[in-house]
Order: sequence, then C-alpha cells, then structure tokens
Amino acid sequence: WLHDEAVVLGRVIEEVGVQDPIVVGHSDGGSIAAIRAITSQTRAPTVLLAAHSWVEAITAAEIARMRSNRDQIVNSLARFHESAGALFDAWSLAWTSDEFLRWDIRSDLHQMSCPTLVLQGDSDEFASSEHATVTAESIGNNATATLLPDAGHLLHHQCPKVLVDTVSRFLYQHVDG
Repeated sequence: WLHDEAVVLGRVIEEVGVQDPIVVGHSDGGSIAAIRAITSQTRAPTVLLAAHSWVEAITAAEIARMRSNRDQIVNSLARFHESAGALFDAWSLAWTSDEFLRWDIRSDLHQMSCPTLVLQGDSDEFASSEHATVTAESIGNNATATLLPDAGHLLHHQCPKVLVDTVSRFLYQHVDG
C-alpha cells in the first residue's frame, strides 16, 4: 500500500503541474516520499522524517502495543478522520501482518539520486537509532542522516523549532535560487 500511495502522490504532483517539488514526508509519508523519489528519479531534495525503509521488530511491537490501546488512539484520530476505527485497524493490521513484516526497500534506496535528509528522533518509539543511519547509507552519498536528541517519533510536535531549523539548513544547501 505504501507503493500504491507513492503512485497516487506522483499523480497528484503531475495534475497540479509542479515540476520536481521538494517532498517532505513523515513516518509512512516518509516511506511514500522515498518510494516516489526512487520511481520518479527526481533531482529535487527529499526530506524523510522518521521514515521507515524496513519493518524492525521495535516497529511491529510498538504498533501491537498501540492496538492494545485501540480506543484511546481511535478517539484521538477521530478529530481528523471520519472512520478513525477502520483507518486505525487497516493501518495497524497491515503493519503487523506476516506479509508486511518482510517489507524492505533498502535494496532500492540507492536509486534515489536526489539530495536526501533522513531525520529521526534518537528516542523514536517506532525505530532504532540505526534505522536512520542505515537508510541514509542505503541511499548513498547524496543522503545525510541526522538524529535529533531527546525526540521521539513525532518530531514536529516534540521539537518543532529544531526540526524547522535542520530542514531549512538542508534545503538552503540544496535548492538553487
């Protein structure tokens, strides 16, 4: 489904008519941004915030833990989604399914030719600290991994100023004009 969403993202970009947009994605959105960068061969910078390039045991365990608190999470999601329960069930069951536990795009990441910032909190509940480093290494010399201290998975809530400053510095270095 992450690959399907990358196709949808590509179609939306095409319909809007933006040439080589800078794409920033968080978590699953970061995975979608990476897949889109691979398939489109974009040269525009891409920013992956707490993105996943494979399913670690810590990821599946945290999502399974979330399933045990389903009602609380569904109530939180209901502010933003009409069918919050169905959405959470589909997402969490996909991530914890035997089939998806084998999902891994590391071997494809070297196809990303764009400058890429891989940003993650050093206390991310859904990934080891090595996840960002291995993801950037899989992309190659055009990628930089940065771990934000004392931050978990929700970087934009936990350290918004540091996040904006880090992304801004990266884009300033890689965007012409």
